[in-house]
Amino acid sequence: MKYTPHDYQRYCIEYIREHPVSALFLDMGLGKTIITLFPAIKWLPRAEGAKIFYATAKQATREV
Repeated sequence: MKYTPHDYQRYCIEYIREHPVSALFLDMGLGKTIITLFPAIKWLPRAEGAKIFYATAKQATREV
């Protein structure tokens, strides 16, 4: 399966690449998961000692 990012996703991916310590805040459904995992999978194997911290909501649809 080939991943072709949308323009705004490409912008986010490049930002993450240029700023190794960054955070991503986007609305629901805009592809935060693929935007963050794509650079990690693509570039992390080249970075010695690099680590990924990925956090997500346990129940994003739970009512308060």
